[in-house]
Amino acid sequence: MARVQMLNIASKLLERSRKGEVAWQKTVKDTEFIVSFPEYSFVIATIRYSDSEPDYELSLTDERGTKIESLVFRNSKEDGYQALEELFQSARRRALGIDRRLEKALKDLEQGGLIG
Repeated sequence: MARVQMLNIASKLLERSRKGEVAWQKTVKDTEFIVSFPEYSFVIATIRYSDSEPDYELSLTDERGTKIESLVFRNSKEDGYQALEELFQSARRRALGIDRRLEKALKDLEQGGLIG
């Protein structure tokens, strides 16, 4: 039951993230991002073991940061792996302001003049 609920949550988070409606933030680790609500948070993380494909984990934590449920995919052939991978990339782009920075860089480069 909990796995089905976490899959539904992952799907909703991905849908809202695609629309830019989830305010993902950086954490102290560069491999995880968080969105917080008053009583809980969601953390999307990636874990890489050597040269293998990364694992993806979506965790539900309480207000103190204690993990209370998680959804993990370790194999790209598993249903749901691609969704968590896309959710991680979307969270990363939002939290780090990647799109905004790329647009700024293109604008700066198109202006001409001295660079650097």
